[in-house]
Amino acid sequence: MSVVQLIPDMDGMIIVTIQSDVSQTIVRKAVSFAKELNVPVIGVIENMSGFVCPKCGTRVDIFKAGGGRKMAEDLGVPFLGSIPIDPQICADSDDGVPFIIRH
Repeated sequence: MSVVQLIPDMDGMIIVTIQSDVSQTIVRKAVSFAKELNVPVIGVIENMSGFVCPKCGTRVDIFKAGGGRKMAEDLGVPFLGSIPIDPQICADSDDGVPFIIRH
């Protein structure tokens, strides 16, 4: 809350979560704080949403799936999408090139 109050003229927040219950509890608090401070929540992104095998491209849900979407719906904020665990995201980041641009 303190950090948000230090940023003048904030247009909104994007909340990033993973599928764990603990993370979603924290995110729910963050959304409540944003509403208390009249900062719009632009939306929720679900990080580490499944693993994409670099050999065959198969996606496997290592953690729970869909928690970010459900939480966004429960809180009445937009769901912006899911980002899988993909080793190439790390490699591209290390190269200084956004994954979405390179691929």
